[in-house]
Amino acid sequence: MTQENIIICQANSTLTTEQLTVLSEVFPKRHRPRLANIKSSVRSGGKGFLKHEGDTVVYNMDVLTQRLTPFDISKLNEALERGVCLQALAMTNLAIPMSDAPIILRA
Repeated sequence: MTQENIIICQANSTLTTEQLTVLSEVFPKRHRPRLANIKSSVRSGGKGFLKHEGDTVVYNMDVLTQRLTPFDISKLNEALERGVCLQALAMTNLAIPMSDAPIILRA
């Protein structure tokens, strides 16, 4: 039996101001399309990728790594290591400018 690589998040997580700053730093202008792709992949869920358990969401990162490029995984891991919540990334409406402007919450 193998150990799954999982991340557990609160279902109602939202990005903080600090996490938005981290995303802007990890995904500068040239990498913003990659962030949009990652967000879409995380949000789309799919069989074996995520499951809801009460007020938490469990992400199977082994499944996600099969959907993303090694570069995307590297950038996502950097953001996660710097405190970005995966569920918050998936569920928070963002304005992701394809410029050097900061990533912000979409109204």
